[in-house]
Amino acid sequence: MHKVYGKTHEYYPLIVKEKYTHFYLNNMVKGYFGGSFQSLVSFFASENKMDVQDIDQLVKQLEGLKKQKP
Repeated sequence: MHKVYGKTHEYYPLIVKEKYTHFYLNNMVKGYFGGSFQSLVSFFASENKMDVQDIDQLVKQLEGLKKQKP
């Protein structure tokens, strides 16, 4: 959408960034990784050559999430 001020146009999004990010990421995982987030993480870990410290940090974050969920 946009607002018009004379010859100037002010554009703004129709949806919030978080909703679009969620939508885009889910579609990317479905389309490129067969719906598997494990495949997504594995791909980025190998392609970006994550070091052991990065992987350890990721594991800690996942363990924290696992504790939060029943």
